[in-house]
Amino acid sequence: IKKEFPRESDNFGKLETHYQEVQKRLYARSISHAQHKKPLGVNSINYLLSALVRSKILLEGFASALANENALSGFLVARAHYETTGAIAFLWRELARFKTGQYDKDQLFEVLRRMTLGMRMMPENNDPRHGRVPRIDSVLTYIDEVDNVISTISKTTKPIFRRSYDFLSEFCHPNAYSFMIGSKTVNSRVVEFELLPRISERDLHALLVYMLRSSLLFPRLFDTAWRCVEEHFELPELQK
Repeated sequence: IKKEFPRESDNFGKLETHYQEVQKRLYARSISHAQHKKPLGVNSINYLLSALVRSKILLEGFASALANENALSGFLVARAHYETTGAIAFLWRELARFKTGQYDKDQLFEVLRRMTLGMRMMPENNDPRHGRVPRIDSVLTYIDEVDNVISTISKTTKPIFRRSYDFLSEFCHPNAYSFMIGSKTVNSRVVEFELLPRISERDLHALLVYMLRSSLLFPRLFDTAWRCVEEHFELPELQK
């Protein structure tokens, strides 16, 4: 597909560079040697590395969608990556609150517990076999936190990341945007349906631009959050 759309070579190159950056940060195993019940450093690093693996998997899925000219899957994968980047931005904010004394260790532990173990679909009737399952924050809270970070870097107050996420969300639903992929209204009487997917230059450009908005922010947020953990907590043993 890169040969078919040479004008997107720069964007393909940026995406490949990000994938390499993700690969460099990966670890195969985390081993905790913490002696206390609330190992904040261990929990934080495990969350960051889980998000990193998720980013890697999503990037590979995105590349597969492009290779198969499946624009719809590409948009869905890009949206999921936005949420992953948002989660790292949210964690960074919570670590910063601890750093400035707005949180104590118990409060930060609860934040990490909610982010790691929380879910939206709760066990029925509070089944005791599942323990007390925390309800996770709205993913839109994560998304908006990225815009807060962007505003401190670029001095803009426009919700760039949220607007991009809202656009990608359109393709998750059976509506006008999503139906534009795979079908075409020829006139008032004729609609044509694509039985074999083909990606247009316009869709490819949009996919790359929107994915890059998230993927290029991810390592910067990841590294900042990691350094914050290193400064304040004991880390687990990490093995490549």
